[in-house]
Amino acid sequence: ICAGNQATFSVTNSVATDSYIWYENGVEISGENQNTLIVTKDHSGIYTYSVKAQNSSNCISALASRPDTLTVLDNPSVQITGDPFICTLDSVHLYANVNDTSLVGTNTYNYDWRVYNYTLAAGSNDPIFSDATLYARYSNANSALAMRVFAQDHPYIFTAIVTNAHGCAATSDPYYVYVGTNP
Repeated sequence: ICAGNQATFSVTNSVATDSYIWYENGVEISGENQNTLIVTKDHSGIYTYSVKAQNSSNCISALASRPDTLTVLDNPSVQITGDPFICTLDSVHLYANVNDTSLVGTNTYNYDWRVYNYTLAAGSNDPIFSDATLYARYSNANSALAMRVFAQDHPYIFTAIVTNAHGCAATSDPYYVYVGTNP
């Protein structure tokens, strides 16, 4: 799973059982006594989970279940770079710079670009808004975005969403581009 997501473990027992004792990496997890365990891990790592059954007489099974392994992968991080100040009809050139420790040595990413939380269509040369002020061109496999924009009273706000080959994703902080009028 990706960091921050949940994993669920459950056990069924053919013998009457009142409660369970769950273990993470061989250490009892305090307060977890149901037949289902839900865990959320915020950091990468390999974790093993096992469980023992306990009946109403407080007798605990001598053997724990066969351990289940959970592999948690870090999410990538992404930061947009580019020129935050351009002139009308110039093209915005932005780049999504990825930092990803889970895919060292590979470049397997999917990129989605947004402007004002509107997802741009990859490879599109169609106007995005009805006033035809924006044209976008990018590929889902490429970290670069090129757009032609017009001046307006407020900045264009871009974000990039990057998903790695494991399905772990990250959204950049907003990146503001200001467009001035030509003299």
